[in-house]
Amino acid sequence: TGVQTCALPIWKGLCVVHEGPMVNPTVLPSGWVGCYKCVHGWVEEKGTCPVTGARVELGDLRKIVG
Repeated sequence: TGVQTCALPIWKGLCVVHEGPMVNPTVLPSGWVGCYKCVHGWVEEKGTCPVTGARVELGDLRKIVG
C-alpha cells in the first residue's frame, strides 16, 4: 500500500533514538524528531534516518527552536 509502518513505540515528546524524553528537539528530513545529540550521533555514524532508513546528511538536520 506504500504506507510505512514502524515497530518502535513512538509517543509524543519522546526521542526516536533512545525513546526517552526529548532534549533539544531536532527534526530529520523524514519528519521524525529526536534529541539533537541522539539524532546527530546516529546520522554521523549511520547516515540514515533511525526510523525510515532513508539517507540523511548532517546538514539536513533542523533544530526546533521555541
